[in-house]
Amino acid sequence: MQLDDRWYELYTLLYGNTFNRILTLGNKKNGYINHNIRSLDQLQQEIDKHYPHKEFYISLYDYKTDTNLLKWDKIEKDKFEKYSIKDRIVLRFRDDTTIIQQETAELNEIQTYMFIRRSINLGQDKKMLKEVKTVYEAIENLFQIKALPVYNGYNEYCLYIFLDEEMQLENPSITLYYFYKFIEDYCDTKLLKYEKIEPFSQIITIPGTQNNSSRLYSKVFNIEDSYPDIIENASRKELLNDYKVYKYQRSPSLTTLLETMDKEITKRLSDHTDVKSFNLNELFHENRIS
Repeated sequence: MQLDDRWYELYTLLYGNTFNRILTLGNKKNGYINHNIRSLDQLQQEIDKHYPHKEFYISLYDYKTDTNLLKWDKIEKDKFEKYSIKDRIVLRFRDDTTIIQQETAELNEIQTYMFIRRSINLGQDKKMLKEVKTVYEAIENLFQIKALPVYNGYNEYCLYIFLDEEMQLENPSITLYYFYKFIEDYCDTKLLKYEKIEPFSQIITIPGTQNNSSRLYSKVFNIEDSYPDIIENASRKELLNDYKVYKYQRSPSLTTLLETMDKEITKRLSDHTDVKSFNLNELFHENRIS
């Protein structure tokens, strides 16, 4: 089975035409395998070959190296941090699906799909969407940029922020941790997932490829869309309209915020002070977002 070309328009936006990334494909039953891929054409070949029997995940970041990334151990976060092209930030929202997993444990594939769809139709992901909209509005108001909202069709929403230049930070991983924490506190969100995630080595679901059922509902959506509009079959509307508004956005206020946090973290590291103990409110009052 092949994906509609519309999906590859989206993948071009998210990943580019040439890159150096890790592709993870497989499923829970048979396990997952990592591949080092270098182009969108190579990604399309893998999807055409294995979709929908396998799920697909990809590195969020491209890496400035010709090295085969499979030679890097996942615990060697310094390499991923050093070579990643830091031109984006993704905010991931996930709610607990433990009850759904328990209720569908003994069901067949069709019954599982129907149960999940019924749960979503009854509002399973409504709380997540509310938080996504709150964070989207905060990002727009604080930083004067638009985040690209993506729904994976089942249990995750993402907001992609594309920057017009790379983040220049001394301590990028810790700084991003505090950026997420700032957003979490500012928006009072409970479903933003960033704890225990190494930002520059993380892999993320390729939209539309999680499984054959989720593809029907996976989409880029307008932030003004209602919950019923977002959870309807994606084939009823355009997958992606004017996506160019999301690329190459300049935000002096976001740059100032990240550099302020990075400067404080660098100072604390040189002073051998705990970098995860300072008061965010005090920091942002001293260095207001411009």
